[in-house]
Amino acid sequence: MLAALALFKGSANGGKVSASLELAQTGIASVCGGGEEIEETTCAEEGSLVRSQGRAVAKMKHVGCTAWLVKSETSTTGALMLTTGHCAKRVEEHFVFDFVKPCGGGNPPSSENKCKGTRKLAKVAEDEEAIYELEKPCHVTHSRVPIHLDVGSPDVKEGIYIIGHPNRRPQKLSHEEVHDEGVDC
Repeated sequence: MLAALALFKGSANGGKVSASLELAQTGIASVCGGGEEIEETTCAEEGSLVRSQGRAVAKMKHVGCTAWLVKSETSTTGALMLTTGHCAKRVEEHFVFDFVKPCGGGNPPSSENKCKGTRKLAKVAEDEEAIYELEKPCHVTHSRVPIHLDVGSPDVKEGIYIIGHPNRRPQKLSHEEVHDEGVDC
């Protein structure tokens, strides 16, 4: 399943989660109270793994889903993007990088950094993975490091997180961390 493939092990912000998480008014129930456990990726420490991985995440312009850069462009193929099967109904899609807000909010994000991609593999009916190949050259991806996926199970008490574009919104970091009181959220 993609949920297992896109699980990024580790601790967001090097073990430190910002004190003020955005509480979206979505009506989604949470084990930690109202709202969602999400925050802007730009609030992560400069140079952190979260910031680096955030640069490898794109919003799919037409369907509003999230895709992850998983392979760099080579001399023979374009860069590869991974998404979920239900997001791959279109054969061609535009991938918008840097669709993020500054830490603490601010101006609407830009949709300038984008590349066109063509679907290469899609398990739409099973709602599993889908792969798109970006057109060459896609200069936006040249300075980005693809995400290395960890398909293993997290250790007990290990925090997990995923970076994405929930409900077509600017990029967010969603996480489950072990809190000081020993409560997982």
